Amino acid sequence: MEKFWMVYVEGRSSPTVKHRTKGDALWEAERLLGLPQNWNSIIFVLEAVGYAQTPKTPISYTSL
Repeated sequence: MEKFWMVYVEGRSSPTVKHRTKGDALWEAERLLGLPQNWNSIIFVLEAVGYAQTPKTPISYTSL
């Protein structure tokens, strides 16, 4: 899995877009700051630093 960044506007819904570069995320943050609904908002650029994953266990079926 590759590193990615996301942009979060405080008080809004969770971010959904993964940006492949920090520069792309910063550009998106600036773009969002320009929208009237985001004036006076705080916008965060979030960086993924790791991940957790459930182990992949095989599913088996047994007849009775």
